[in-house]
Amino acid sequence: MRGSHLGTERGKRSTLVVIDVQNAVVAAPIHEPERVLGTIAALLDRARERGVPVVYVRHDSAPYEDDLRAGSEGWQIHPAVAPRDGETIVEKQWGDAFAATDM
Repeated sequence: MRGSHLGTERGKRSTLVVIDVQNAVVAAPIHEPERVLGTIAALLDRARERGVPVVYVRHDSAPYEDDLRAGSEGWQIHPAVAPRDGETIVEKQWGDAFAATDM
């Protein structure tokens, strides 16, 4: 989804989906994590201003990894892009956000 078009097309309903932006993922060696978080935060601000629904997808890797085990600090969505009250969080246990989820 291109950020410049969030909620602007007539007759179409947009949703911003934020996938796997969790503490353990951001702490892993990713390219320019602060820039990535800033870009996501800006997209979230624009979506919320325009009334575009926001859906988060959060990965639980239990029982294979402890870093992303449900309830752990690493599993939490990063505070820089944390969901607001009423925003949907879809829990997943596979690499595919559509496999065995409500998506």
